[in-house]
Amino acid sequence: MESDDSLELKDRVKRLEAELVCCRKKVDELEKEHCYSGFLIEKALDGITVCSIKKDTMEITFSLWNDRMSEITGFTMADVNEKGILNCFFRDTRQKKKARQRIRTMINNRVFTRDEWSCQSKDGRTRVLSVSPSIINENEVSVNILAIIADMTRIKEMNQQLFQAEKLSSIGKMISGIAHEINNPLTGIIGFSEILLGHSSLPESIRENLMLIFSESLRARKIVNDLLIFARRHSPEKSLCRINDIVADVISLISCELERKCIRIDTYYEHKIPLLVLGDNHQLHQVFLNIVNNAVDALLEKKGERRLRVRTDWVKNRVRVVIADNGHGMDQKTLDRIFDPFFTTKVPGEGTGLGLSISYGIVKEHRGKIYVKSTPGNGTRFAVEIPLAGKENDAVCRDDTDSDECMEGKGALPERLKGKRVLVVDDEEIIRRLLSSFLQKCGMAVETAKNGVEGLKKIKSGEYDLILSDFAMPEVDGRRIFEELERTSPHLINRLVFMSGDVRDRTRDFFDETGVECLQKPFELARLTELLERRL
Repeated sequence: MESDDSLELKDRVKRLEAELVCCRKKVDELEKEHCYSGFLIEKALDGITVCSIKKDTMEITFSLWNDRMSEITGFTMADVNEKGILNCFFRDTRQKKKARQRIRTMINNRVFTRDEWSCQSKDGRTRVLSVSPSIINENEVSVNILAIIADMTRIKEMNQQLFQAEKLSSIGKMISGIAHEINNPLTGIIGFSEILLGHSSLPESIRENLMLIFSESLRARKIVNDLLIFARRHSPEKSLCRINDIVADVISLISCELERKCIRIDTYYEHKIPLLVLGDNHQLHQVFLNIVNNAVDALLEKKGERRLRVRTDWVKNRVRVVIADNGHGMDQKTLDRIFDPFFTTKVPGEGTGLGLSISYGIVKEHRGKIYVKSTPGNGTRFAVEIPLAGKENDAVCRDDTDSDECMEGKGALPERLKGKRVLVVDDEEIIRRLLSSFLQKCGMAVETAKNGVEGLKKIKSGEYDLILSDFAMPEVDGRRIFEELERTSPHLINRLVFMSGDVRDRTRDFFDETGVECLQKPFELARLTELLERRL
C-alpha cells in the first residue's frame, strides 16, 4: 500500500504534466500568432519598420524592416544598420543635417504625426515617402518607434503632371488671346508694306527699308504661329504632311535657343522625293520637338563643342528622320527605360518623364518605329521611321510662299472683277483702311463697316458680290452675322468670307461645321488676291 506522501507526489506530477501540456499549447498558439503577424507584416502593401533611436546621438537601429521597405528604397535592414539610414537616404551633408534635426525635434517635442520625407533610393531616384510614426516604449536612453511608410512618389508625379497640364492649358488660352490681338496689327503691317512695295517709283533705299519691315513682319507671324503650335491642343487629324517642313518648323522654333546655348546644328533634308506621310502634323511636330529638346538638355552638360545633327532621308518605303547629338550619352540601364512613362534622369522639377513616352505612342499610332542608340560619352542617336504616303497626292502640301513670291502679281486682277462690290466689316481701323485701299486700287467698289451692327444694316440696304467680315467683334460677332444671313438672306452665305486671328477650337469648329471660308490673319495680299479670283 502506497504511503500518503507517494500519492501526493503522483498527484503533483499529474498536475505538472497537465500544466506543461497547457503551456505547450499556449506556446504553439503564440508561435502561430507570431508567424501570422510576421506574414502580414512582410506582405503588407506599405513599409513597416521598428527602430530604436538614441536620444543623445540620434543613432538609429532597426529591428524590423519588411519586404515592402526593401522594394520601395532598394535597401535591406542590414544596409541601413551598417551604413546608417541617413547615409543611405541622403547623399548631401546638408540634407543629412536637416533630417537629423527633424528627428530630434520630433522626439523632443513629442510630435509623432504623419509627415512627408523626400529621399533617395538605392538606385539614386528620388522617392517621396509618407511616414506615420508612433511610440512603442521609451526609457531615459532611447525611444522605440513603429513607423508605417507609404510610397507617395507616383501620386506626387501624377499631381505634378496634372498641374503641368493645367498650366499649359492656361498658357494656351493666354497665347490664343495674345495671338488674336497681335495678328490684327501684323495684317496691317504686312499689307501696307506690300502696297508700298508695289510702287515702281520708290527710291532704292526706301524700298530696302520697306522690304526689311515686310520680311520682319513675316518673321513675327512665324513666331506667333510657332507659339500656337506649341501651346494649342489639337484633335488628332491625319492628312498628307511633308516631313521636311515639319522638321524645319521644329528647328526654326528652337534656333534662337540653340544659338544662345552655343549649340551648332547641321541639317540635311532629302529633296529627291517629296517625303510625304499620312499623319497628324501637330503630333509629329511634338515628336521631333521632344527628341530635339532632350538632345539640347544632354548637350548642356558637355564641355567643348556642342553639335546637333538632323537628317531626313528614306529607306525602302519609309521616311526616316535622324536626330543625333554628341552629348554625354546613356548607359544600357537608362536605355532600357527610356520610353517608360514618368521615367526621367533629370532632377525633380525639371522633367516630367512623359516626353519620350508620348513620342513613342504617337510614332506607333502612325505605324512607325522609333530607335535609339547611345553609349556613355559618345552621344545619342534617335531614328524615327514612318511609312511613305502614296503618289496620288504628291502635290498636296502646306503652301508656304516666300516673300519674293508674295510680292508678285498684286493688283493684276482679271478685268471681270473690276467694279465688283465688296463690303469689309472689321472693328480694327487698320484692317478696314488696308482692304479698302487695296481693293479700290484693284478697281473694286468698296464699303466698310466698323462693327457687326453697322455691317448688318449695310447688308440689308445693299447688294454685295463679296462680304469680308472679321469673326471676333464686340456685340455682334461673325457668328451672329452668319445666323442673321442664314435666317433672312441665305443666298448671301455663299458670298461671306470671314477674316480671323482667333485660333480657339470652338472658332475652328464653327468654320468646319458651316463650311464658311476663313482668311486667317495675318494674311498677305497675294492670298487675298487668290481668294478674289476664285470667289468672284
